[in-house]
Amino acid sequence: MVAYIAGKISDNLDTYQYDFCDCQMVLEHFGYKVLSPAWMPVGLHKYEDYMNISKEMLKAADDVFFLEGWKESNGARQEHEWAKKWNKNIYYYSKDKVIV
Repeated sequence: MVAYIAGKISDNLDTYQYDFCDCQMVLEHFGYKVLSPAWMPVGLHKYEDYMNISKEMLKAADDVFFLEGWKESNGARQEHEWAKKWNKNIYYYSKDKVIV
């Protein structure tokens, strides 16, 4: 099983990696291979570069987990549209529950 994690990054630069890491550790515990945009290098040329990489990772995933606050992110909203378009299993993750 392959999971992709989507969430708010740009407006959450000081703490986003903690949120993504928390979700990643839980998913790995349950046997997922995890694809996460939180570990992309800082300093790519354009925002679109990040989104293109994210799009390809999301395509490779079976399940997509959206972190709390994802609706506040333009990128995560786009990822949600892609996940629906490509019929991915969509879940909503918070530290105390996962909602299907």
